[in-house]
Amino acid sequence: MAGSPLEQTALLLGTLQARRASLLHEVERVERELGEVQARHARLLNENAPISKLPHELLGTIFYMCLGTWVMNPSKSRGKPFQVAASHVSHHWRETALGTPLLWNFIDLTVTQRKNVKENALQWFLAHLARSRDSFLHISLEISLNEAAHQFLFPLVQHSSRWRHLFISLTQGKLDDIHTLFSSASAPGLIHLSLRIGNHSESANAPRTEYPAICYPILKGGTPALNSVRLSGKILGNISPPLSAVTTLFVEAFPKNLISYSQFRALLASVPYIINLSLSGLNIHLPRDPLTDSNPFCLPTLRSFRLHGNATPVHRLLSFLSLPNLESLTLLSADSFDSATLPSVRAVILESCDFNTDEVYNLCRAFPGVTDLSADGTLQELFSLLEENISFWPNLITVSHGQKAKKSCNVYALTNGAAP
Repeated sequence: MAGSPLEQTALLLGTLQARRASLLHEVERVERELGEVQARHARLLNENAPISKLPHELLGTIFYMCLGTWVMNPSKSRGKPFQVAASHVSHHWRETALGTPLLWNFIDLTVTQRKNVKENALQWFLAHLARSRDSFLHISLEISLNEAAHQFLFPLVQHSSRWRHLFISLTQGKLDDIHTLFSSASAPGLIHLSLRIGNHSESANAPRTEYPAICYPILKGGTPALNSVRLSGKILGNISPPLSAVTTLFVEAFPKNLISYSQFRALLASVPYIINLSLSGLNIHLPRDPLTDSNPFCLPTLRSFRLHGNATPVHRLLSFLSLPNLESLTLLSADSFDSATLPSVRAVILESCDFNTDEVYNLCRAFPGVTDLSADGTLQELFSLLEENISFWPNLITVSHGQKAKKSCNVYALTNGAAP
């Protein structure tokens, strides 16, 4: 017996809905099967491509060369890193990329306060450590989150035997983050080490403080290959890596941190083979009487000396040093100058220096053997003096004169006291 029209439409609706569900299920099954077949077909196409015939080792070498191009062109290196993009091309490429440790041993990571950055960065960091296997590590790690430092540094120290170049900057980090974890670590392959804690804006608002009497050593397990070290911010005076074999030392201090004269001499004594030395912002509490210490500290191996800033006046600092073999002197943002004669100096670089007439004469007198001069436009008096009397520096060969010493915009040669 036929039901009412309402019952009939309800029955028809149920039938059609069931039929639609069945059809959708069938479409879903076909789509899934189609996707599997397409993936299998694409893999077969990739396997038949000429590049897929290359051995893993050769393809990995090509990837490594491409990675070098990617790293050397940061302006064009947008999006995913090359090794990550390559691992998403095909199954073969992924196996090759993940199986080539040299694609993952350069780690350049910045951890900021943006949402989810820390979690993603940590996963990325750990993946690189694992995939690089036993290859040397070249690491640049900048962390601006105080609570994140330990999460990155703890696994990093587990791979200290593979360190080659290590740069760590902790904007809000604590000294314990470095001292505790790095204290007994061994880094036999480490060549370059750069450590920094804090930032200049934080230091500018801080009161003047003296460096502590005790400087804690780190990497006591040994760093026989270490030859280049940069110590910045709060690291200086608090933590010290092995420096006995170091030939290049960069010191970037906060000017409001005071280092005693004895601590400064101890720092110099810790680098007996120093060749290149850069001091920036170092505020040395020098004796008021220059005769307090009549024996200047001798650095017989030093060849290149760079001084930046006025925290310690240049003329006072040089008066306490003996530099018998110095060849190059760079002065940046210095507002005074005087020095004993240094006949070994051949190159002088000046940038943003403010010397009066007497100090310009002292400069010419102190370095009679100069052959190369590079200076910006802040010392026009020096160039005027040389134009009037080149006999001050009779051996001068080249002069670079520009807005910045690093970027000369007018280079001319002076030979035998006359411009060509």
